[in-house]
Amino acid sequence: MSLVADAASMIAEMGQTMMLARDSEGTTITLRGKRAGSGSIDPTGIGTAAQENFKVRIATGELTASAWPDKFPKRHDMLTVGSRVYHVNAAPAARDGDAVAMYELDVTG
Repeated sequence: MSLVADAASMIAEMGQTMMLARDSEGTTITLRGKRAGSGSIDPTGIGTAAQENFKVRIATGELTASAWPDKFPKRHDMLTVGSRVYHVNAAPAARDGDAVAMYELDVTG
């Protein structure tokens, strides 16, 4: 099995359902994602409010099958996990040669 297939299988099996949205798109993408690492909780400077920062690994299948013209996540996309919305700060691709195996989203919210 290839790294791409392994990544997709692992995320599908161990991940949770999430939703990716983009301001310029009329639809959202429901996908499976797997939180990576513990992340951090940082104060916002507004009273006792804090925001969470962490990474989420997503496979490419749902993006490829979507109606979006750009079949990859971008900075400023929004990722909903449960009922909480996170902003995508970066979305580097993990590659296996020329193929994208998965994306590791850096999110804050």
